[in-house]
Amino acid sequence: MPAPQTNFAVPAKPIANHTDLKWRSKLIKLTHWEFWPTQVVYFPVLVYYLYCAIKARALVFVSAVNPSMDTGGMFGETKTPMLKEIPDTYKPKTVYPAPNCLLDELKQLLADAGMQYPLVAKPDVGERGLLVEKISDDKEMQAYMHTVKARFIVQEFIQYPLELGVFYYRFPGEVQGHITSIIIKEFLSVVGDGLHTIEQLLLQNDRGVLQLPKLYKRLADDIYRVPTLGEYVLLEPIGNHSRGTKFVNGNHLINEPLMRVFDRINAHSTGIYYGRYDIKCSSLEALYRGEDIKVMEINGAAAEPGHIYDPTCSIFTAWWVLIHHWGIAYQIARTNHRNGTPYDGALDTYRKYRRYLKYYAEVGG
Repeated sequence: MPAPQTNFAVPAKPIANHTDLKWRSKLIKLTHWEFWPTQVVYFPVLVYYLYCAIKARALVFVSAVNPSMDTGGMFGETKTPMLKEIPDTYKPKTVYPAPNCLLDELKQLLADAGMQYPLVAKPDVGERGLLVEKISDDKEMQAYMHTVKARFIVQEFIQYPLELGVFYYRFPGEVQGHITSIIIKEFLSVVGDGLHTIEQLLLQNDRGVLQLPKLYKRLADDIYRVPTLGEYVLLEPIGNHSRGTKFVNGNHLINEPLMRVFDRINAHSTGIYYGRYDIKCSSLEALYRGEDIKVMEINGAAAEPGHIYDPTCSIFTAWWVLIHHWGIAYQIARTNHRNGTPYDGALDTYRKYRRYLKYYAEVGG
């Protein structure tokens, strides 16, 4: 007998027990290294970084890896100058509202740029999906403008089905670069069976369990709805690991045509040599031709080769990959330094970091 197609009544209260959910979340984080605290994952990598710093005779040698990014892209860099280094062909339509911009003023900017809802709003400074939201109408935009306490940018929402993270680097003075990592992003979602609520379906998935506290607030009573058989329910439209997106190793997609595509994208840059390009594309075939590609943003020195977060990757492999990439960053930074790019001072960098932490706390990080 086929599963029923109609929705059941909404349960009166959550099925998940708060205490059980809390302990299950802790167990998931303990047994899956991809959810470990950054300082734990990076401890062996920090030792290697210090070794590179001694060789470079500069604690913040990494600031020279991307001369056009503040701190080389380690933290606190703004998205605006990076986006302006992307050729228009590969860039989503973007507007840059002035601080304290009114909704009517923003709507005029959007109209002038030929942009319509849905849109994506994000702080000009931020990472790990901080306050990145899909905006569907004026009401949501007004709410976002009231909530966000920092300067933000607005981009068109790209409807392309594939979202990838491509790690690309190029040595200064060379025309051709290299791709060392590709991640395929699988967004947090459920597929209905006509029997279980969205909440129950999420409880069958470790990532879903970790996101439940946020989804209770975002979805409200809709989380107790029973999707029909085969119904796809997208629960998080922002492709960030911290927001439930699964990172799948896509390194099998790396080939010569793709590296040449990114050479063309990067050729317009005046000082970006190392980092991850977060992109959307219509298909793999179009990607290899260099067509229907939109670069959402570029992450600099702090970017990671995201394929290490594939659930099948061991922590030991992740350590090797991270150390290998820091070795590349060291070589690029040293080359740029020999070509005249200064290293940031340790004290000045510390002050910038303190300001960044303060900003991050104020905007809701």
